[in-house]
Amino acid sequence: MDKGLFQIRRYLDDVNMIFKTDSTRAKAILEEFQQKGSCYPEDLSLEGEEGNSEYLETRIIYGNDGAIACKHRNKNEGCGKQQIFYKGKHAMSFSSNGHKMGAMIGTCYRIQRNSFTDELLIKDLEEKTREWQECLGYRPKFIASALKYLANKHNMESVWHLAHRSMCMGTLS
Repeated sequence: MDKGLFQIRRYLDDVNMIFKTDSTRAKAILEEFQQKGSCYPEDLSLEGEEGNSEYLETRIIYGNDGAIACKHRNKNEGCGKQQIFYKGKHAMSFSSNGHKMGAMIGTCYRIQRNSFTDELLIKDLEEKTREWQECLGYRPKFIASALKYLANKHNMESVWHLAHRSMCMGTLS
């Protein structure tokens, strides 16, 4: 049976397939899966995106040792001073600070959920911190207070204490 040859995950119309080997059988399974009517109704088709390693809000990364990990996929990564995709609440918007803080904390949790390691989380928080400051006008003190909230909510060994310390020492800003 082919069950040991690959893993597949599907969420609505997003499908992620990972094969253990680049064999003839693996290629045949993928071709069969992409045929009209095999995965979706006949009217729809499944299109593979060559070289695309993104699935939902994660980016799949491959280590030199062959290990597979996931990191948060920030669509605005490296965007400069203007967000490209999701437009977050600007620091000067009419929304309350509590709402802005809640959105920031929720984003931090989402980044954590999508990151396989604490190192990937910290790296993605660095980029998100840059985006919050440069694109949305948040002051480092406001961002640090969101990280302090997370640090106080979790035990001393949590990554949030490291993130808060990094922010206060200026390595996240």
